[in-house]
This record gives sequence, C-alpha cells and structure tokens, in this order.
Amino acid sequence: MRRSFVWGDGPSHDLAKAPMKKRKDSTKRKDSTTCMSTSKPKEVRSRATDSDVSNDQDVEIVHPSTVAVDPPALEETAVQSAMPLDIFTSYISQIQEESAISVCDSSVTVFALPDFDVHHSKLTVRKYHIVERCVKTVEGTCQWIYCCSCSRREQELVRSLASGITAGSSRISENYCIHIKAVVHIVSKFDLQHDIEADLNNGDHNYTTHASTYAAVAMPTVRTDEVFDVFGDDIFCIGCDSPSGSLSYGILHCSGNIVCLTCSYGSHSCVHVSQLQKLLENEDNIVSLSLLDTVQAIKNSLSCNKKVPSTVKNPICLSTQEINFDVNPGQLTNTPGYSPHKFCQDNGSVKLVTHEKSCPRCSTQLCDKEIDGGQCSSIQLFTRTSVFEATVYDKTCDSCGHSLPFDGRAEAILNMGSFLVSHDLLRDYMYHFLQTGLTLFGYHQTLCKHMADAGIVKFQLTYNKFRLAWHSFVQLLDIHYDDGFMCPVCGTSPKVVICDGTALSFRRELMPSLMEQSGNEEESRAIGSSFQERMFVKTARGRQLLQAFLSDGLSPPDMEELRRNVPSSLEAVLSNPFPEYLKPFLEILAKKSPICGLLHPSRKLHDFITDICNGEGVSDSVEKMQYLQHQIPALFEVMKHTDGHCVPEYLRPLLRDLLVVAERPFAGKVQVSNHLSSETGGMDDLSFFPALPCVRDRGKYVADGKRNAGGKVCKKSSGGHPSLLPGLFLLHCEHGRIFCLPSVFSF
Repeated sequence: MRRSFVWGDGPSHDLAKAPMKKRKDSTKRKDSTTCMSTSKPKEVRSRATDSDVSNDQDVEIVHPSTVAVDPPALEETAVQSAMPLDIFTSYISQIQEESAISVCDSSVTVFALPDFDVHHSKLTVRKYHIVERCVKTVEGTCQWIYCCSCSRREQELVRSLASGITAGSSRISENYCIHIKAVVHIVSKFDLQHDIEADLNNGDHNYTTHASTYAAVAMPTVRTDEVFDVFGDDIFCIGCDSPSGSLSYGILHCSGNIVCLTCSYGSHSCVHVSQLQKLLENEDNIVSLSLLDTVQAIKNSLSCNKKVPSTVKNPICLSTQEINFDVNPGQLTNTPGYSPHKFCQDNGSVKLVTHEKSCPRCSTQLCDKEIDGGQCSSIQLFTRTSVFEATVYDKTCDSCGHSLPFDGRAEAILNMGSFLVSHDLLRDYMYHFLQTGLTLFGYHQTLCKHMADAGIVKFQLTYNKFRLAWHSFVQLLDIHYDDGFMCPVCGTSPKVVICDGTALSFRRELMPSLMEQSGNEEESRAIGSSFQERMFVKTARGRQLLQAFLSDGLSPPDMEELRRNVPSSLEAVLSNPFPEYLKPFLEILAKKSPICGLLHPSRKLHDFITDICNGEGVSDSVEKMQYLQHQIPALFEVMKHTDGHCVPEYLRPLLRDLLVVAERPFAGKVQVSNHLSSETGGMDDLSFFPALPCVRDRGKYVADGKRNAGGKVCKKSSGGHPSLLPGLFLLHCEHGRIFCLPSVFSF
C-alpha cells in the first residue's frame, strides 16, 4: 500500500517508507486519523485504516515545522483527507476556484456572488446575492459595515444608519450571513494589497487591475460599465437608480427572457429588468466599446435561447369510462397498469391500444391499420414503483373522422393525454388517504423520495400533474357521494321524519345574570376609544382634502379649509415646504384608519417617542433604528432619508400629538390585569363554554355601553329564544341517518 501526504508546495512523503513501530495499547490510542496543531511545533501523524495496514503495525510521518490549517489558509494548503469540509470552507474554496465573485463598482464597495446549495455542496447560479459595505465610525474608529441582499430588512437597516454609530454595531457583525463572511474573507487580501482602509475622509476609491473577478491568485478588475457579465452562463450584472434614490445592483439571467436573480426569484418587472430593456432599445446611444460588446452578447443570448410560446395547456383526462371502487382480489394483477414489465416490447416500451371495435357516433367498424404504421404517441407511464415508456395508439373512424383515444380502464391506466398514471399508484394513495388521512402533497413528496432511491433522478410526474390525475380519478370512481347522506333503507323519500332540536347548553332561565344590565352605561365609556376618536384627522372632508393636497395640490380656498380641518401640529407641517420622502408618512394620516395602527401603544413606545422628540439621536444607534424598523416602519422610511441622526424639528410636535391620540383610550385607566379577577359575572360566566376558559379580564369601552332609546341591539344579532341558548336542529329518519341540506329542501 502506498499513500502520499502533501503540504502545500512541499515535497511528497511516501507513507510506505515511514518507520514502523509497535502498536500501542488500544485504550491509549487516539481515534483521530490526522492530527494538526496550531500551537508549538510538534509531529503530525497520518494513520492508515485497518483495512489498508496490518493489525500489528502503525504508520507515522514526522514533519519538522509547525502546521496550521484553518479556512483563511485554505488556498495555500492542500491536504488529502477523507474528512468533509465544512460549509463555509467549501463555499470559499469553490468561489475562489471558479472566480465567482465580482466587483460591481469603482469604489470596491459592492460585490456579486452566487448562492451556495448546502444539500449538494456546490455553487448555484439560480440565486445571486449582492453584498455591500460602507464606512461607519463606531466609537471613534472607522470600520467596514456589511449588508447582504439575502436579508432585505438587514440591508435597509444598515443603509439607514448614520455615518457615526454610538452603539450596537456588534449586533450587526454577529449576524453576518455566509455570503458576507465569504466576501470579508476574500476581500481582505485585496484591501491589504492596495492599502484600502475604512476611512470616511478618503472618499471613493478608484482601482483598476488586470483580472475580472476575485480568484485565489488573480486580483479583481473594477467594473465601470453599466452592465457586465459575471460568473455563470448568460448572467449579467446591472446597476440602476432604485425608487428610493440609491444605486441598486441586480443580477439578470438573459436566456430566452430576462429574469432578475437578485430580487424575488423569477421577477420579470423589477427596476433592473426595466433598465436593461431600456439599454437594449437605445443601443445606438452607447459610446463605450466594452458596454457595446456586452449588450451585443445579451442580445445574442436572448435570440439564441428564445423560447417558443408553448401551446400546451393543463393535461386533460382522456379516460371516460367509470372505474370500480371495489375490485376483486387479484383482478388487476395481470394488467399493464399493475405489471407493465410483462407487456414491454423489445425496445422496452409498453404498447397500448384502444379496445373500441366500432365508432360510437356512426357505428362503423374500426380497423387496426393505424397500429401497423399509423399515428401513435410516446409518453411516460408512471407506476407505483417505476416509470415506463409507453407507445399509445388511437383509432380514427374512416366514415365520420371521429377519434377514439385510449381509455385505459381495462388496462388499469388513467390516460391524461400527455402522460399515463397507473391505477396502482392512484389506488395506493386512495388507501393511504382513507386509512391515515395522508395529504396529497405528502404522498407525492414520499413518492419522489422512493423514485430517487430507485435511481430515477428526473421524476417528471410533478405535483400539479399528480393532483390533476387524482382529481380525474376520483371523478371517474363509481362512488355516489350523496348516498352518504341518504338512508340505504328509506332512500330519498323516508316515510317517517324525526325533527330534533338539540341544545348544546343549559336553559336561559338558569342564568339570571343574563337578564340583568351588564353595567352602568356611563361607567363603560372610555374617552377616545371610539373609531372616530382614534383617527388623527377626525372629519372626512379633512382627510379628503389632505389626500388631494398630497397628490395634486390645492387651491388657496381649499388650502384654508384644510387648515381648519386638521390638528395644529399637522397644519404647521403642511404650511411649510417639506421633502418628498415625507409624503408616504402623511398619506397614512389621510386614511380612514386609527392611529393605533401606526403607533402601537406601550410603555416602551411612549418612552421611545418622548426621547426622540426631546432631540435624542436615532440613526446613530443600531438598536433604536431596529426598534423603529419593527415598530414604526413609516417613520423608519422617513429617517432613512433625513439628514442628521435626529428627528427633524418640524416633525416632533406631530409625533407627540399622534402618541396622545394612540394612547387616549388607555390614558388614566387602570391597567387590565393579565389574571382573571374573582368578580366575574354576567356574560363572563358563559365565555368559557364549552371549551374556551376566560383567562383575563377585558377593558370597558364606549361600544360596550351604547344603546339607543328603544333598547335595540346590534342588527346582526337575532332576538333569540326566550328560554333556550343556541344549539343544533337535526332532521333524520327512523334509522338514525341524518339528511343533508338538499334533502331537507326537497321535503
């Protein structure tokens, strides 16, 4: 046996020439096959397996120098080992080997790289990610802060932060995804070589080298074109202005049509796709030769791989004969559906021919000449254990031209036109469903696993096809579902009908508290809890004018009317010019919606709004911006575009008034306890029946005490029975079979 052990570019060591030594005691022997150290120099061992070396000797190799193996040194060290690499190390190695990471801008702050398929441990170009970095000052020190397009929320959070961060940056770095970690690992060498440091005063960098992408040896080229190719066939990167005003990069797959791999997968209408389509239409205005070559390459990809419009619709079931639900044991054993291998021809396909002897339209006798050299179709037959190629022959009437497709009832096969499904497979799911309640999707997933175990990797019976086949099979079964709601003895016309009013609760008179008033009407009122009071702009006319002002502007008379219909804090904002990015926030106030939908009242929110209205910084704190992003997204969008790290002065009075309206229903009220009080009565005594116990009290609001002079209740509530609570009313025959609703209407 010969085994080599290689370190980097060093010499190869032949393990067969290594000195022998006696076997140590088995209790003292280590289990590891390879020992690597990162501390002081020590010997490194590589032990062969027991199947390769006799049981009375071990193999040892000694290296004189210290060896350190970790992910950063991966490109410098190659070790033959049977141990699999971890996900991150494998991702890094494949990116460097394929030169799969690209720089998107001249300042070397935006990078594009493919995703990693964890299950197959390989790069996948079906999904691309954009990693960005920016310089932030954290406690007086400039640092790179990264974000990735795989988490849109995290990306928006990093972009919204101010240039100086007082606290919370560690929370971002601790949550870095594998894509950011890969970029940080690879780009650190490039930064070191070009003396790139995180510094707010240096401005944008501009570097040009002679390689196109990050690789293990070569350094990257900084791409300045608007569109350029990246790793993968027919895949390009484009930069364009996003609706928010910032520069947005996207990865586009141009094969037949243009699909964005960075936005929602399969997006055909994002800003990146629209920008590329405009660029292709204005090819004559392009000056850059490299960009012109890229555009021409995109056009070639789109024309060469242009997809022909598909005329194939959803499969249609061609089988029409009724299928028996109950079959005799062994009745279907010798059919092509259950034993297709017995009917295979020399070429391995199953020959299937319709059994019709005469035309159902004109009664003309049909001949079998089409079988010898006529029309036939080759489609797949899916069974419970395998997939077969089938040749299906149809018959056509010479007199009337009527076509008779293959039905498949006698062969225990369902003909779906473009594919065949054996009754064996469909009945197998039917029994699983009847016995265990297995879902159709769950069965299909299990079937795909079985086919993969059998070596059928490309199993083309998709869930949609299987679902359509199952529904067609159920419709052909000789089952009359209405019979389940009909007595087998009485039939549809029972001679005796029993009407039974079954109440599920006790009588109303046993609960005297139901007849009493639940509480004093005046005591139930909570100021500010009605729907109109919880809106910021109370009048409908004011909301209408505010919406018109934000859309197209108002005339001076309408503007005066608007000022009279809105609170003073909002009037102060509208009276002065305000930035465009504030309009979406003001449009929320013009809606007929309570303010508690914008501000969710809580003690923490109260303290937060109070602090930022007193001038405390927001965008310089990761924790505050994250809280704002989760709790008040509309205000978060405003702070993203605000200069400085504090809320603007003109918005602070408005925020205070919004908080007052949101908290008014709970202001000065005793907080409702999370525990059920002992003073429950009235309807609370019944709130648990039959299985939902009351776990906490509820507050009292204006709607609880509203009653008009006539004492009428809500129109949606009926008067109710004077002595019984709601229950069920049953209609059944003397044999106890309950009738369905259509049967009731027929009486």
